[in-house]
Amino acid sequence: SIFTRHLESRYERFNLLRHVLFFSSNVVWGFTILLTLSSLGPGTSIESVRHCNDTLRRLLDPHYAIINVSSHTLRTEPWAPHTALLVFPSGADLPFCRELDGEGNRRIDHYIRQLGGRYLGFCAGAYYGAKTVEFEMGSKKMEVRGHRELGFFKGVARGSVYPGFVYGSDTCAVAANIISSLPENAIQNEQ
Repeated sequence: SIFTRHLESRYERFNLLRHVLFFSSNVVWGFTILLTLSSLGPGTSIESVRHCNDTLRRLLDPHYAIINVSSHTLRTEPWAPHTALLVFPSGADLPFCRELDGEGNRRIDHYIRQLGGRYLGFCAGAYYGAKTVEFEMGSKKMEVRGHRELGFFKGVARGSVYPGFVYGSDTCAVAANIISSLPENAIQNEQ
């Protein structure tokens, strides 16, 4: 599969021997993957995926392999058992619903609830992981309201936070400060 070829390439390039397992169809490698929904898939924005990948690679490479995947991969490939974190970038969550409702979400839910996986959603990815979404209520062009299958956050995800949001634009985008409670050497301690 595409994953096996990519993994072999990453394994040879980094020659990592980690105790944490990595995903492959039939082979266990010595490093862990962070999966991010691909910029080519419906619902994602190219810029958000690029920024997400750049940031994750800057912070986590070579300790984690970061691979973009499609909704097809999430529905059909055996990615879950050896994935450290599933990342959904920003864009729009309704295309995520169209692509993943049913089997895709069942597999994501199994990964989280049964395998102890982790989910990180930015913007649309965060809405997608909530039980209920209320976005731009009252806006004829952008209103989104409804229940989501995953429901990791049991409350209502409301937005946008700042007025003037425009899809496909950085208009009204605001950088958030993120404070981690992990010690600085947490990644090295996993090895």
